[in-house]
Amino acid sequence: MKTIATIFTLCACLGWAREVELKSIAFTVVEDQRIFQRAEQDKRSCVWTDTVADASKLLESFGIADKKIEMKEGQLLAVFLTEPIHEDLTAIVFNRSMSETFADFADSGLRVKMSAPAEGKKYTHLTAVVFTPVQAVKTIGIRRMVEDAVSEKFSADPK
Repeated sequence: MKTIATIFTLCACLGWAREVELKSIAFTVVEDQRIFQRAEQDKRSCVWTDTVADASKLLESFGIADKKIEMKEGQLLAVFLTEPIHEDLTAIVFNRSMSETFADFADSGLRVKMSAPAEGKKYTHLTAVVFTPVQAVKTIGIRRMVEDAVSEKFSADPK
């Protein structure tokens, strides 16, 4: 344990350790379907393109046709697919320290009762957005809130 602490201290002193620097990225929602059905075995959380010519084809692959997309060279079209349909996209963020782009999702508070999806299908919240990435994107991560987590205010003097 002492060795790990020494290595960390050495890294920090030599400047190898960096603080986390996050940059929020503005985005424009192109499509938002809270109750989208897709194949049950589809595990994708994000499908994206940085090619203007492929943007319409990407949307068409999700059954979204006749949608006018205002995407310029250097921008990216991302289709986010989240299993909890009650979660909404709140931010797209670039982590400068790790050179990673990710999307933040949070609970919208919406609760609905629905019939079962068609056989072999599942419900997904589909959100398509256009944004300008800070640097070339290799992958887009997803962060979501922790389900059933509890936040508690501490009081040393409970009443």
